[in-house]
Amino acid sequence: MFDTDQSGKISRSKLMNVFKALGLELNERKMEVYMGVLDPQKTGEIDFAGFRRFMEHDLIMNNDDENRLKLVEKIFNRFLIQTQSDSPQLSRDYFERFTQLLNEIFQKYSQLKSSIEIIISSIIYPYHSTNIITFEYQLRLIRYSLRQNLQIFELNKNNYLNQLFHHKLLISSSIIRHLSLQIAILIYEHNFYQLFDDNFFSHIIKIFSSDQNLYVCNTLAQFLALYISKHNQYELLNQIQKQSQNSDLIYNILILFDQDKQQLLIKQLNIYENLSDSPTIRAFVLKTVRYIIDEDHIISYLNHILEKSLSDYVYMLLTIISSRYEYHQSINKLSACLKGLFLYMKETDIEEIDESEQNILVNGKDESNELTESICCELYERNIQSIDLASIVLDTIQPFIINSNSFIYKFDFYSSTILMMLIKENNDHDKILAQLINCFEKLQEFNLLINIDYNLHDIIINHVKNKKRITIVYKSLFNLIINTINRKIYLESIYSILEIILFQNNDKLLQWDNQDCVFHFLIELIKKNFHSNQYPSWFTNKFLQSIIEKFVHNNNNEYIQASLIDFLATLIQYDLISPLDNYLTTNFIQLTHYSLGDVVRCSLAHAWFIILTKATDKNINKIKEINYYFSFELNINFNSLLTIIINQIPLLIGDGGHETEIQCLHLIEFIGNKNNELENILEFLINDGCSNEIKEKARQLLSIPNNDIIEKKSNEILEDELSSVLHWLEHPDEHMILDCD
Repeated sequence: MFDTDQSGKISRSKLMNVFKALGLELNERKMEVYMGVLDPQKTGEIDFAGFRRFMEHDLIMNNDDENRLKLVEKIFNRFLIQTQSDSPQLSRDYFERFTQLLNEIFQKYSQLKSSIEIIISSIIYPYHSTNIITFEYQLRLIRYSLRQNLQIFELNKNNYLNQLFHHKLLISSSIIRHLSLQIAILIYEHNFYQLFDDNFFSHIIKIFSSDQNLYVCNTLAQFLALYISKHNQYELLNQIQKQSQNSDLIYNILILFDQDKQQLLIKQLNIYENLSDSPTIRAFVLKTVRYIIDEDHIISYLNHILEKSLSDYVYMLLTIISSRYEYHQSINKLSACLKGLFLYMKETDIEEIDESEQNILVNGKDESNELTESICCELYERNIQSIDLASIVLDTIQPFIINSNSFIYKFDFYSSTILMMLIKENNDHDKILAQLINCFEKLQEFNLLINIDYNLHDIIINHVKNKKRITIVYKSLFNLIINTINRKIYLESIYSILEIILFQNNDKLLQWDNQDCVFHFLIELIKKNFHSNQYPSWFTNKFLQSIIEKFVHNNNNEYIQASLIDFLATLIQYDLISPLDNYLTTNFIQLTHYSLGDVVRCSLAHAWFIILTKATDKNINKIKEINYYFSFELNINFNSLLTIIINQIPLLIGDGGHETEIQCLHLIEFIGNKNNELENILEFLINDGCSNEIKEKARQLLSIPNNDIIEKKSNEILEDELSSVLHWLEHPDEHMILDCD
């Protein structure tokens, strides 16, 4: 009846009549928004198919949908009012949380999507021309719309970016520039066609490259890389080099291209000639140095870094050598520089440079030797102490010693330096000693210790015994012994170290770390010796009982007690002590009462699970009696153990955290037959569990159907959170913090 000419289309004026007939009274602004959705090409007419799709979204909404939509619209408008107030502000955390909730709405109530698109469109256009906070809000909505593929009709205009990048508020704020660039990237990723005049690129560089904000710098590089590759205009990189006010911009762009394109452009632009130094350039070099054939430019660049920082020089040198070695590029000159560092490390006093090695370097005509000598001379002139250099090099080299194929194992000077430094009588620097032991352990693991006519293990153990050490030294020593094939003789040697750490009262804070280290060592020892069953002579009932008596009854550190429990559980798991041992279960029960910490409760829950599974296997399969390595009082029977565990579960859950509750649920699931006590625990977890995962698991164990409950609860939570955001916007003084999690 409105399409009088039967064309299948109606005009804007007739559309107004349609809405009136449907009981919808629209003002001019809202009508503009509706027309934008229905007629994105601005033909002035709307076809029936598009109108029908549009109306279906609105007409299928029920009362609940309408209430949700009104709530959402209120929040949108409150944000807008907030940005237009006398003291304009945009609560960005609340806005981000609101957009998260919007995503949930789209997933749950897709019928609201087009209506929300209309609300967003009405706020976005026209751009606010005076208030930068409102403009930021509009840009954030545009960015959100593009990320969520919402149909905002203005965004696919072919001159949209031109208009955005010439907006007068762009010069006022880094946030505005950052958002504008992100929008530009999203538009390109959506393949919206854009028209630009000849000066557009120069305008971008002028507006954005002067901004030193890190987010703007990175986003500008991303957009320009996308722009250049989309338009295949790599010659614009020359223009960037000339016009950019940020010297790092070219490197940020190049690093975003694929490897083949990077390699070609680096060569064309002579990038590695006269490199300066900055964090951006360092990142660029580390990513691209493997393409460079000539080492001279790299050496020159590294010398600039050495002038600023020795530690940075060492890190860059090692990382560059590693990268080039992996890609089979020459490292001869770079390794000569590294050799200079290791030669210098061997000296105890800087004046005592080895004359024989120095003469070889001076008299040799090889350029690599000259580089080695120059590094030594540079360090000497700067009065760098060998111990300080060793600290830097050994610290930096740790990630490179893990792999047997590492470049570091190709150099004889590496292993000779490590061994020589370990043999030294004066090894008082704990961190250096720990790192040397780590290096030695890897040389041992990769079978690279050849023709050593002295027992370095004994030397290392004596170094550690000579004085109190920090935890990293003990960790390194224990790790070395664990990974030594004939470890038993060295296990005997370290008992005095273990005894001091475990049973003598020293500095509490340091002692706790050391004791924790010992328990982890004992756990690894059990795992390593599982098949050989060869333990040191001190690994006895008396030793175990002394540990239990000290750390169950006389220790107030929950982390140490948790490590003790893990150690005892490992003994049970590897059949070194019976799961029915009454002495052990009695002490576990006492730990529940003595310690309030959740770390202990979690370890106890895990230990009870191991005890129960082992005991069940023994009870059901009637496994013949094992000759356990440790044995204390009489064993309890299986039913008594099961009763103890069931009684322990509610005590563990009482103040337990997420992991404790998970472990307890595993216990309940394994027990299977649920009595009233276990059912009460599950009901408690359904209502008060630490997470939805725990509540869901508890429902499953009680066989309670929960889909409808979860859906209803989820809807209530979503609406409550939306209401909470609105309440904050209306009453900001009542809220100090928004929990966005």
